[in-house]
Order: sequence, then structure tokens, then C-alpha cells
Amino acid sequence: MLRIKEIMKCKGINTVDLAVMLNVSRETVSRQINDSNMTIATLQKYADSLDVQVADLFEHEGSKQNVIICPHCMQEVKLTVKE
Repeated sequence: MLRIKEIMKCKGINTVDLAVMLNVSRETVSRQINDSNMTIATLQKYADSLDVQVADLFEHEGSKQNVIICPHCMQEVKLTVKE
């Protein structure tokens, strides 16, 4: 599951604010964050707008760092950061 709503709440951002940041409609933001079916490029845009890493958008299982569970296939995906 994505944590976008949780991150938005912590940062005091609503869907209208995020839509303006992303230059899309509020309806698009609402649909995307509720559907959880976004491309990596779209996830990166959300992460950039929320000032977090893409990995932070996902719920982490257990204590494994930099590992997320794909919400579609339920497989572990290891994330690495390029510098």
C-alpha cells in the first residue's frame, strides 16, 4: 500500500495542494493515490513534490531497509539510491 495520504497529512498538504504542485487536477491526484497503480515516473513526481524518497511512499514490511512489497504481485523489491 502507498503511504501518500499519510505523508500528505503529516506535511499538512491536501489533494488540492498536491494537485497544484504536480500541475494536474485534484481528481487525478485522488484517483492515483487511491488506485495505487502508478508508474515509477509518476511515483517519482509524487516523491519529489512531497520531498521524500520513492521508497518512503510505500509501507515497509518488517525491519528490512530499502525493501518494499509490490502492491500488485506481493514480491519484495529492493531499492537503491543513485547519487
